[in-house]
Amino acid sequence: GFTILDVRDRHSFNKAHITGAVSLPIKDLAERAKSSFHTKREIFVYGENDAETTQAVNTLHQEGFTHVTE
Repeated sequence: GFTILDVRDRHSFNKAHITGAVSLPIKDLAERAKSSFHTKREIFVYGENDAETTQAVNTLHQEGFTHVTE
């Protein structure tokens, strides 16, 4: 399986998002990632812009996630 992770703020997520995406705002990502996802699961990340998405991918890598794609 895989997870589509939306790291935008809740307001943006509520306005529109990819069907099936999980909302976990970038500000909460480091704190909640390990309790929300298994480190072996494939995660596809998107955010408001490239910088936000790259920051989220880097955060996930630092938290031990290895299967992360922008």
